[in-house]
Amino acid sequence: MAQSLDLTGEEMVLVHLLDAPKGSEWERHPSAAQQGISGGTGMERSYVSVVLKKAQSNGSVARSLDRVSGSKRKVAVFCLTPAGFERALSVKQRLMGSMVRIKSDGKVREIEMREALKLFSGETVASLAAKVQKGVPEADAGKPILEEIAAARKFLDGDRQADCAALMRSKAQRWIRAGFHDEFLALSASVTKARIPVEDAAALLLAEADIHETRGDWERARMCLALIECELPRVRGEAMFRLGVIAYRQNALEEAEKLYARADALVEGGDPLKGRIFNAVGIIEWSRENAAEASRKYAEAERIALEFGDAEGLMRVRANLGILAMDAGELAKAIDYYAKAITAAEAMDDVRAVCSLYSNVGDVYAQKGDKNEARRFYERSMTLAERLSFRWQIAELHRSLAGVTDGEEREKHLRSALEIFQELGSESDAYKVREMMGEG
Repeated sequence: MAQSLDLTGEEMVLVHLLDAPKGSEWERHPSAAQQGISGGTGMERSYVSVVLKKAQSNGSVARSLDRVSGSKRKVAVFCLTPAGFERALSVKQRLMGSMVRIKSDGKVREIEMREALKLFSGETVASLAAKVQKGVPEADAGKPILEEIAAARKFLDGDRQADCAALMRSKAQRWIRAGFHDEFLALSASVTKARIPVEDAAALLLAEADIHETRGDWERARMCLALIECELPRVRGEAMFRLGVIAYRQNALEEAEKLYARADALVEGGDPLKGRIFNAVGIIEWSRENAAEASRKYAEAERIALEFGDAEGLMRVRANLGILAMDAGELAKAIDYYAKAITAAEAMDDVRAVCSLYSNVGDVYAQKGDKNEARRFYERSMTLAERLSFRWQIAELHRSLAGVTDGEEREKHLRSALEIFQELGSESDAYKVREMMGEG
């Protein structure tokens, strides 16, 4: 039985173009051509033609002639304009929270689109939406992470701790990005670190620290990092970098800067962590309102990420470049950066990054004066933050929501933000909230 989604043909095309591969500087990906759009949206080519003309007329899509992979001649290809990026992001954000029915393990389930996408290999939001509108699609990807977790538990049950640790080390970032925090912590706590290779023990402790840092339990994160016994420079550098991130969260900028410098000294030149350190130092410069120096640090971080193919590092740099663009009043440029970063984060199942980026998009709409759209993005970010127990982000979102609400609702958000910032020991953020409450 077909399912109804609140989605027009034009919106379907915009979301398809948002997520479609971009190709190279020499040729475009076939998904940008009319035939590719038809295949990706499940719409007839004749209807796609009508929709594209409408999207061009309202300024959402631009048309050009370009070479396409697999074609010997130039063909018409389409891309989103800055206004189209904004529309596509808004539609995609709405769709990701829509409830859809899918068949998995022989049973029909009703889940959010964002969760359904994890069960389908190779599907985009648009292509899965097209299948949902035609019926109840059957998941073909199963539950890979849950299966990996089950395999790790089986190793533990068989007293194969080294095998469990090796599996967890190889899958740690994947599990954490997707939000399987409790599962990881429970398994890691069951592993006796002294019985496994020191490098594996260090990897598990780094991952535990990452989870605790996300949750705002910074002392526990520091304890995990202090337990690392591996003396490899790369591992020590990673630990120093994580300590710097915690110091930054607590607004100890000078301490964070020193820790980043120590991390940089430990890490060799041919390592993508170098780029992430530049990115982190750029954030400090941005916090000091030194936009020019922040931009230089981000540029170096972007260069390193591109050189080493560090997709996660590149995604984070682009998110920060979006913030610089927004601060400069270049809102269309900011949305462009955020759109690319969100697409990359979702491709990696990085729920925490998507959460932060939705908040950033909300900031753009708030700056535009569109409080309703800003609130929608803040609330979507809040849903993800609460799912991850991402307490600093929850507090930040309460503060942001206070800026787009009035009366008692505004006061409630401010009180919630103040309470969490005080619990986290982030006094500078707490002070800013007090100023908003008229107590500064």
